[in-house]
Amino acid sequence: MNAFRPAVFVLALCLLAAPAGAYTLSGSISGAQWLGGITYVYAISTNILNPTFSFGLVLLGNGTYYVFNVAEGDYLLFAFQDQDNSLLPSLGDRMGFYGGQIPAILTVTGNMSGLDIVVAELPVTGITGTITTPAGQSGLTFIQAATDPAFENIAAFSLLLDSTGNGDYTVFADTGQYYVRAFLDVNFNFSPSPGDPQGYYGAPNPPAVVNVAAPAQNIDMALLLPPDVDLTLTPAAAPVFIPGGGGSFDYSIALVNNGSAPVTHQIWFDAVLPNLSTYGPVVGPASVTLPAGGSGTRLRTQGVPGVAPGGIYTYRARFGLYPALAWAQDSFLFTKLGDDDPDQGPGAGWFSSGDPFPGELGGTRSVASIPETCALFASPNPFNPTTALSYELQAASHVSLRVYDTAGRVVATLVEGWREAGAQEVTFDASGLPSGMYFARLSARGATHVQKLILLK
Repeated sequence: MNAFRPAVFVLALCLLAAPAGAYTLSGSISGAQWLGGITYVYAISTNILNPTFSFGLVLLGNGTYYVFNVAEGDYLLFAFQDQDNSLLPSLGDRMGFYGGQIPAILTVTGNMSGLDIVVAELPVTGITGTITTPAGQSGLTFIQAATDPAFENIAAFSLLLDSTGNGDYTVFADTGQYYVRAFLDVNFNFSPSPGDPQGYYGAPNPPAVVNVAAPAQNIDMALLLPPDVDLTLTPAAAPVFIPGGGGSFDYSIALVNNGSAPVTHQIWFDAVLPNLSTYGPVVGPASVTLPAGGSGTRLRTQGVPGVAPGGIYTYRARFGLYPALAWAQDSFLFTKLGDDDPDQGPGAGWFSSGDPFPGELGGTRSVASIPETCALFASPNPFNPTTALSYELQAASHVSLRVYDTAGRVVATLVEGWREAGAQEVTFDASGLPSGMYFARLSARGATHVQKLILLK
């Protein structure tokens, strides 16, 4: 049992002082085992700087409960059936929150009834470790276990009721594979915000898998303080409409480091589809360094293929540790007017071109010092009807160079095969194509660059 140290509830029971108050909370408990032990109900204040708690109980496990002497304020309400008489949630107990898996904030301004809680058996396995946070921070720390590295599917969570964000934690979880993160929720919105100290297991590398076949121990995490960075994403013209056959839009992305130290993180872009699923990243992740007080602006073009579903999209840019932690982010909406073939899904053709990011050039350089050069050149551009596409390989590799129209269709395959190191050039002949915008996409050695082409006849 030493692997499980439910520090959340030790703190709740031992460090919080009961308040003076005049209100009563009531509801019913279900899901407990009959005569399986007393069910305790706790109302815990979310005010970490002045913590209070009140509790009630149900002697036979299920039934009506009352929590008396609750002062005005915001609370978390949870219950557990104490089957081993330890006064702490432990293996074999049953537990539940008011609001379900993600607890609801309960604002108490008077007597409240109908606050029903369903308790369920805690898993027999879990994840334990220690959270550390730099000094001077204050808030409620959440620990989450997810089934995906972007933490979009939260499977289990726990709380650390320590105002400084330091201490041991336990997340009860079924057997399986998880990614684990923690954040100190300074604004009590139950989700990580750019201003929250945050961290995840595996940082600063991508999130590491935690295998839970038996209790997973020593899954320690250090929360990082958010850098003072501003990100602004602005469309060149608003509102943004994309024809059903596909098209593109121009935008600018600006990063500003307001701090006194350089910041190196990643930038990436994705699109939230009309069905609220995420497609991408369509750009990045690219590693960017902002010097102290530095800033950088990039003018870009984003292509949207004809097979992308019709509807309203959110185009997002984020700066942080891909894919789990965003220190700064911004977004804008665009509308796709129908689609060519909805059965094909979002499709390829989400091309991005314009001022390059370091990741597109194959390295990490300061965003303030990136020269206005490209890994793929077109000359002339605009052109009629031919243009020379040139690139340089640092080492021999497989190369794919194709040209696409704005609907994401391949109109020419210029290179598809092995090429030796050195400067390369190939001619694109668009004699049989109509005037308009096209995209040349070069892929080599795991890197991709897209160059916008303008055909004028």
